[in-house]
Amino acid sequence: MEINSDLVKTGEELFKEGFSMVGEETINKLNNKDFLREYIGKLYAIEKKFKSLLKNIGIDALDAMKSYGLEVSDFSNGKNGVAGYFEKLFFGEIKEPGKRPLDALDNPENWHTKSSSRQKDILEAVKNKLNNLLRAAIDLFKIPYNEFNTAVVIRKQLYSLGIINDLSNRIKQYKREKGIFLLAETPGFLEKIISNNDSPFIYEKTGDFFKHFIIDEFQDTSVLQWNNFRPLINESLSNNNFSMIVGDVKQSIYRWRNSDWSLLGGKVQKEFEGRILNDPLRDNWRSMDKIIDFNNSFFASAVSFLQQNFNSKLSEEDLRNTSYEDLTNRIKNAYRESYQFVPNNNTGGHTRINFFEAKDWKDEALKNIPLKLKISGIADIH
Repeated sequence: MEINSDLVKTGEELFKEGFSMVGEETINKLNNKDFLREYIGKLYAIEKKFKSLLKNIGIDALDAMKSYGLEVSDFSNGKNGVAGYFEKLFFGEIKEPGKRPLDALDNPENWHTKSSSRQKDILEAVKNKLNNLLRAAIDLFKIPYNEFNTAVVIRKQLYSLGIINDLSNRIKQYKREKGIFLLAETPGFLEKIISNNDSPFIYEKTGDFFKHFIIDEFQDTSVLQWNNFRPLINESLSNNNFSMIVGDVKQSIYRWRNSDWSLLGGKVQKEFEGRILNDPLRDNWRSMDKIIDFNNSFFASAVSFLQQNFNSKLSEEDLRNTSYEDLTNRIKNAYRESYQFVPNNNTGGHTRINFFEAKDWKDEALKNIPLKLKISGIADIH
């Protein structure tokens, strides 16, 4: 029963937009068992190389300590410090460097305690060998670590992808036999008709009939859907007609449906530059003033914190692939028009923040809601 359930869940991917966007070349490769075996071999090689590089750093570090007559316990914090980190690498642990190893890089005084009798030997070992080895380990946890993790994830998913591909072939056969077309295939079918042509025949005819277009909940629009709608919008604007998209990038939560928040977050603006009037709705007619005031205060602080956290994790590769200005202000730009006003005398409201332990926090939160509402006098709980 569990296997059947997993198969059904896996098979559902076939009817999602993400699978329909997979090119024919990729599909053909998935049907080639020799290619898959070779590809899996390459993924294993990436994993093996990364593990080997890390382990060799651990080996070289412990050998360097030994050459100076040093042991892990001679260093600051022992097994929990920078020397202990090398020992973990020696034993094959794939562990990102924590605060102590990071603080020790280029800071010899962090490798030993002030009262250590082996300070001179430790400083010599750090200068001649250990600091460079630590730098090499830290560097591995940049782009090479991303490549390693990517290889691990792809390899684990390849078998599921193979099952999906086999199911896809069976569905294609069934459709041919029955002469049917799946509704889920419509967006992909339309995109093939468009085929990078800005004014395909089908849209010229549609554009002759429909002059104005409005797309609501635009934050839930996928790239494929937008590719199909864009020629219509372009035709409408080119003929001085009015079209409108309505959405809130902050409410883009349907990633499982392949929605792309970056469309509303800036891409559409760039595609129709000079032809867009942006009109944010600042007045909140739904909420009371205390709720609105809380949201304004909370998001002003949260956005800055999230942007700083996001920026701290950007790699050089990220910055090469996307403009610096776009990346380092992406979250701020998404929330730049989030401040709201109270348009009437709708006073009142209530906000409360509770913190829960990470484990089972959802269950705890749900159990607390009725109690908190009763204490606050918001609801009469029976």
